[in-house]
Amino acid sequence: MHPDRVLASILLLVGLAVTWQGWRYGYWTSTTGPGTGFFPILVGGLAAILGVWLWIGTRGRGERLWGKGDLRAALLGMAALIGTALLMNYLGMLLALSLFALLWTRLVGRYPWRTGLLVMLCTGGGVYLIFSYWLKVPLPVGLLGI
Repeated sequence: MHPDRVLASILLLVGLAVTWQGWRYGYWTSTTGPGTGFFPILVGGLAAILGVWLWIGTRGRGERLWGKGDLRAALLGMAALIGTALLMNYLGMLLALSLFALLWTRLVGRYPWRTGLLVMLCTGGGVYLIFSYWLKVPLPVGLLGI
């Protein structure tokens, strides 16, 4: 089986599980608007759709083995995740996630700096708009107060 199909299947299953769990929490309330299950349903649904899209996109491709570059990308991605978790208490969630997005696009995706900085700004701005502005959920702040 093509590795992308394995990833697509995992993404689809995790997306459906997160959506189902979010549905149990409640999608919308009549008094406060979005319920506790709103974000899991949104993210899980998107993950499931992307899983199906990736699975369909791999049709007709030949078998491909994991190469040396794939292992490097996986290890760099894991290091970026661990680094983000460790730095979150010092930098705050917003800054740590923004730096994670930059590292991910540069090291794993191998995109140019311009794209990485754009993804970093969109990630930070999107997280701020969704959680702080729209949902009024306080995010963990770091030593800089961000």
